[in-house]
Formats: sequence, structure tokens, C-alpha cells
Amino acid sequence: MSWTGKILGGAIGFMAGPIGALIGAAIGHQFDKTADRQRLYGSVNRSQAQQSFFEATFLLMGHLAKADGRVSEQEIKLAQSIMDRMQLSAPLRQSAMNLFRQGKDPDFNFEPVLDALYQHCAGDPDMMRLFLEFQLQTALSDGAVSSVEEAILQRICERLSIPRLQYQALKMAVEAFLRMGAEQYRYTSRQQPGQVSINDAYAVLGVSRTATDKEVEKAYRRGISQNYPDKLAAKGLPDEMIKIATEKTRKIREAYEIICKSRQSS
Repeated sequence: MSWTGKILGGAIGFMAGPIGALIGAAIGHQFDKTADRQRLYGSVNRSQAQQSFFEATFLLMGHLAKADGRVSEQEIKLAQSIMDRMQLSAPLRQSAMNLFRQGKDPDFNFEPVLDALYQHCAGDPDMMRLFLEFQLQTALSDGAVSSVEEAILQRICERLSIPRLQYQALKMAVEAFLRMGAEQYRYTSRQQPGQVSINDAYAVLGVSRTATDKEVEKAYRRGISQNYPDKLAAKGLPDEMIKIATEKTRKIREAYEIICKSRQSS
């Protein structure tokens, strides 16, 4: 583990007093985490990361869809909807379908696929989080996550270093997106904005209704930053998935606006 960032950050922050030293050390810690990932997994090869993300997404979607013994109509429609929203060319669509079918094979071992994804994306937390979202969509497409699907999702989190609390928050957010009628989460027609509940708006941002205005704003900015299309593209998100990230940022803004209006009127 690297300590360079912590030492430099703490030294710089100390000039502003003890509190500044703590803040500087925290910033340095993030620097070190990034440096450690790069030493372990190397810098991101965008083309390699794109291919790995695309393949892993549809392989695991197929595996989750088949996990409870049969692939439901909802799961098939969701996969088709994602392909439609990605506007895949005929060859890429066929490739995605082949990967989905391969993932359904009872002998399919998904752990090496996850390890390759983690390596090719240098363990980037935003990319790992987005990948997990696609899998949560599949598991939730038929209304609930089965015990078998839950076990697979937990294993995905372990291989991709996603904390359990973060998983639970993301699961609630995806459920809220489903109820909000976000296009990338549904294969049916969208709900009207007026039907979005305030509880779902808070779930999308990952905060409770008791959060302060500053906490809500911080969560909103974090959500936009984590899903900013250009940022994800630079990290290796396949070009075909950029539109999905764009739609998600729009729904995050919508949720934030709903919360702000609710607080202004109360």
C-alpha cells in the first residue's frame, strides 16, 4: 500500500492547522488508492476495457436470468430493451445475444470474467458500480430478487470489491428507478414525472428524508459525477452504453429537483 499521498496531503494540510492536516491526509488517501490500483492492474487500455465490460455485462445478465431455473419473459425483454437503447449494430447485437446465451450455460464460470473486468478497468469503483447496476436490473426485472440471484449478486460484489452497504443502497436506487419509469430500467412505457414519489427521489440519490440540504446536494453532485458520460467513456465504458449513462444523469437531476421543490413548499 502506498503512503506517499497521505504524507504529502497531511503535510500540506497541516499548514492550515490540525483539521486541515486530517482533510489533506484524506485527500492523499484517495490518491494512494488510485496509485495502488494502477500498480496492481496497470493503466486502463480503453479498448480492452470496453470489450471486457461489454462481454461481462451480457454474460452475467444471461447467468442471472437463468439462475432460478428458467429465463422469464421480463428478463428477455429487459435484455432486448438494453440492446435497443444501446442502438447496437446487427453484428454487435448478435454478439450480445450469443454472450447472453453463453451465460445461461449451467457450466458457465463467471468468476474469471469478473476478475478480467476488474483488471481491465483497473478496479475503478464507478465502472464496477455501473456494471452491478446492469445485473441488478436483470435480477429485479421480474419483480423480486430470488435467493439464488441474491447469492450471485453478493459474489459479484466480493469479486469487484463493492461494499455490502453500497450494494444495498444501489439496490434501493435501482428499485426506485424502476418505479420512476426510467427508460433504461424498463421495457414498458414510462410513467409521467408527476407520478414519481418523494421517497423514490430520495432513494435515487441514496439519502434519507432526514438528510440536510447540504447532504442532499452533496449526494446529487456525487451521483452526477459518478455517472458523467464523458468521464465513464474515458474509463472504458463502451460507446454504445454512453446513452444509458446520459439517461441516468437526467433521472438523477429529476430526483434532485423533486426533492428541492418538496422542501421549498414545506
